[in-house]
Amino acid sequence: MRNESDHRSCKARRAPFSEIGRLLAVALPLTLGLDSTSSNRLHSQLLTTWPSLACRIDRMNGEALPPRALDSGPDFGTDEPSPGWVRLRAGVYHSANRNDVRKPVRVTESDLESLTEQGALELLRINRQWDTSGKIPENAVSQLQAVRDLLKIAAWPADQPPDSKRSRVIAREVDAISKPFRDAQAENNQDQLNALNAVAQRLLDERVRLQLALAERSVGRKNISAALAAVIGAANTLDRKHIELYWERVRSYKTGRVRKFEAVDWLGEATETLELEGWDIREKALGPVASLQQRFKTRVIQGVTVTRREWTNIVYDSILEAFRSQIHTLESQQDDLFDIIDQGAQMRHVELRLTRPSSAAKRKALKHLDDIHAWAKRGHVKGKKYAEAELQEALNAISDGHVDKALERIAAARKVLRDSRLPEIERIRTIDHQRATALLDQIRHEHQWADDVRERAVPAPGRPPRGIALQKAADRRRHGPEPYCTHT
Repeated sequence: MRNESDHRSCKARRAPFSEIGRLLAVALPLTLGLDSTSSNRLHSQLLTTWPSLACRIDRMNGEALPPRALDSGPDFGTDEPSPGWVRLRAGVYHSANRNDVRKPVRVTESDLESLTEQGALELLRINRQWDTSGKIPENAVSQLQAVRDLLKIAAWPADQPPDSKRSRVIAREVDAISKPFRDAQAENNQDQLNALNAVAQRLLDERVRLQLALAERSVGRKNISAALAAVIGAANTLDRKHIELYWERVRSYKTGRVRKFEAVDWLGEATETLELEGWDIREKALGPVASLQQRFKTRVIQGVTVTRREWTNIVYDSILEAFRSQIHTLESQQDDLFDIIDQGAQMRHVELRLTRPSSAAKRKALKHLDDIHAWAKRGHVKGKKYAEAELQEALNAISDGHVDKALERIAAARKVLRDSRLPEIERIRTIDHQRATALLDQIRHEHQWADDVRERAVPAPGRPPRGIALQKAADRRRHGPEPYCTHT
């Protein structure tokens, strides 16, 4: 086990991150507009996640893992107490409070979902482009037709003038379905839920078709205000339809029940997680581990190139490799979080420079904004794609001399990152943290199994064990799994 000096050096390496966390607690409300509750929650996460993993997941010859950052952690029953460290032995860590839950749905979104999201993004771009320029472009009708072609939406009948009143009626009809949805969900009436889902999709399809027709009519009349309202309304309707498509996919995927339990994670905190089956993690007899996870894939769907998350089996050489991968994933998400905070601060900096009258300040603002736009353009997640659309029009507005429009678009980009991307990272981090805890719990069980076999069945020293199981137990006892370090 490590000595006291090693433990002190570990604490010393953690100190700068605590200072950063305290600074962020002050900077976050200013840079991202977070309220005090959200800022404090994020601050707490920063101080209790990856900065100290390098100390906790270190090379220790498989003997011990420190569960807490503080010396005053609870007594886990170790024979040789040492500040902040406990043995990885049977009886030290254990899982408890098991209960059955429905297995989470892990199936890739449908092509229609991907195209619907892409159509909503294209309509947002059209709305922002028209709004920034302050006029309807010559190719406005062809832009709307391109979205119709993307979504396979038929043109509105020529003998039926589009009526905005009908659009509002449809909106009320969709809202009226919410209560029957809740009732059917409470009764677990799948047939009723599917029927209501079909009704909602039919109404939303009619409404987006009507809104595009209203937009085209407003384009013909050169009424830019009405055209902008109809286009952004159609984008919002497609977002609503995307939600219905998601629930249709979830309900069509039949899952069984899996075990949910409470286990101690590598930070020494109790965490609710699923057994490996619940995470679609399967360990083969000879060591490799297959884990179903999401990865970004680029697909061409009906001639349209989209990048989306797809569920893919990732194979690791061992369960320890799978665990280390989850730790690295958590570190990457932390980097992404800091990156978003940094870009949000840069956007505020750009806003301040744009309000200054000097041309030099505006040139610097344009350079910074161009870098932020390039960063957002490299992203595949919805939050970054929507932010990129806003920032592109901010650049166009600056080029045209419309500083006020640029400020609006920059503020909108900051808002979408704050309201969309940050909560998404928090959600994914929670899932990855639970998956890593499940892997670590399995590692502990395997250690316990090896220890029990050796203590009860391995022959006296000097005599080789017989049988595959005993040989495996002896090898693990002699060498132990090679721990991994998350830092260099």
